[in-house]
Amino acid sequence: MKSVIIIRHAKSSWDNIIHSDFDRQLNERGHHDAPMMADRLLDKKIKIDAFISSPAKRAITTAAYFAQAFDVNENSIIKFLNYIMQLLLFFIMYSVNWMML
Repeated sequence: MKSVIIIRHAKSSWDNIIHSDFDRQLNERGHHDAPMMADRLLDKKIKIDAFISSPAKRAITTAAYFAQAFDVNENSIIKFLNYIMQLLLFFIMYSVNWMML
């Protein structure tokens, strides 16, 4: 059975209110925590078939940290639009083995 692991983006910055929500970047804590969380997942020896992310800056940056930890090229991260991500998450909620890190 396939499993889906859902990871929320790392801590993002609200320092620049000029940026849209889509363009918010990770803050210092996010840049510190994302690689740590990626290493925790790597330690579980789980095979990752694909990395899928929203194209929002904070999400794709977090996904990039995970891809790097798993020695996957960042260019292979699949970027989905937000509404597609929401639809995908809705459908998998009922058919997935959930895992907490």
